[in-house]
Amino acid sequence: MRKLDIGNSDFKDIILNQCYYIDKTLLIRDILNGSKVTLLPRPRRFGKTLNMTMLRYFFEETAESNAGLFTGLQIADNAEAMQHQGQYPVIYLSLKDIKGSDWAECEEIFKRLLSLLYEQHKEVANSLANRVEAELFTAILNGDASISQLKSSLAQLISLLYAHYQKPVVILIDEYDSPVIEAYQKGYYDEMIDFMRIWLGGGLKHVDGQATFRAVITGILRITRESIFSDLNNLDVCSILTPGDFADKFGFTESEVKQLLSDFQLSEQFPAVQEWYNGYKFGGNVTIYNPWS
Repeated sequence: MRKLDIGNSDFKDIILNQCYYIDKTLLIRDILNGSKVTLLPRPRRFGKTLNMTMLRYFFEETAESNAGLFTGLQIADNAEAMQHQGQYPVIYLSLKDIKGSDWAECEEIFKRLLSLLYEQHKEVANSLANRVEAELFTAILNGDASISQLKSSLAQLISLLYAHYQKPVVILIDEYDSPVIEAYQKGYYDEMIDFMRIWLGGGLKHVDGQATFRAVITGILRITRESIFSDLNNLDVCSILTPGDFADKFGFTESEVKQLLSDFQLSEQFPAVQEWYNGYKFGGNVTIYNPWS
């Protein structure tokens, strides 16, 4: 019997350690068939980060192939989708730890996070086209970038990866709204919104439309009032109320809960589980259970 690795949100770690995994890999198919930029707001503890790491291991071009991680999973039967496995440079970022008591502290945390991101992609330094690009890259890498340089850092990295690999980029940003929620609570909301509008919105609406293959953003909320995404005409917002393929990709469906209980010889407990943990309807008619519960 496979063990339950509760709290682990790293797809590769779960698969390599042969832990119990409820197959959500058809999310890959839905992303491929969907818009260039997809926003997936979901409640806490519904498997957002696990799905995002799964997307990373699928799309990212690496020295050692990750194709074996998907053996026996549903996406492996989709030959068209599997042609995209390991084919793209990937920008993966989680913003969950961007939390400061004021904007100055938050800016420093952003600098460290983006410095680490640029460190992961140092190979693109060979594709720097001019002195301005080199100065910007060095400033962000060294953690001493100005606020204006930070605002352009995402768009800059997309451009550099596209130029270096001659392939479009996959962008995965987890918990995009965590810094905004923190800023609202701590009183520097306006500064954060101004930054995110340019950094995130500007990066995802890249000047070269061919530079981005797919972008997936997760969070708890869709922040609409300040229009962080107002310039994105290719954004598909798939909330918990949106019917369609994404409705069953976060959280456990009723059939998945029944299978889980069966696999652990607990089928007789389903009525109790249903009474205690049923209650979510995603996409209008898909019954969803909170996986953390």
